[in-house]
Amino acid sequence: MDQELINADKIDQIEAEMLKYDTIDCPLNHRFLSGLYIREILMPAGSLVTSMIHKTTHPFFVLQGKVSVFSENDGEQYIEAPYSGTTYPNTRRVLFIHENCVWTTVHRTDIQPENDSQEAIAKAVSLIENEILDKRENQIIGGRVKNNIITHKIDNP
Repeated sequence: MDQELINADKIDQIEAEMLKYDTIDCPLNHRFLSGLYIREILMPAGSLVTSMIHKTTHPFFVLQGKVSVFSENDGEQYIEAPYSGTTYPNTRRVLFIHENCVWTTVHRTDIQPENDSQEAIAKAVSLIENEILDKRENQIIGGRVKNNIITHKIDNP
């Protein structure tokens, strides 16, 4: 069996186990500059987090904290802030947060919110997520985990 599929299946199993426990709040902050979307996630110490599959090459920065990371592409890593790296297409990660962590990604995009309202920002973020995140479904749970919450309708980001 292909090694990537083995790891994808293992990450699916981890997500299924995670759903047996309380959801951990990992707030996202969104910022927009001309041609750029900046996505920042705040993850509390002691949490286990999975990412969605990334479709683009983009930089990431760990601005605060310590985190153990497993990805299908990079294997196991221990990252301590400050740290910068590159995410490549088809990357999916499992993170264990040792110390409160601020993880930031930067994406090229022409999509900008129409104004500063929460609704306009949410609409722009949804459009950008369609460009940068794969909608692969976790077959074990019959949906996908997004921001540590299960979403059963794949076509409704």
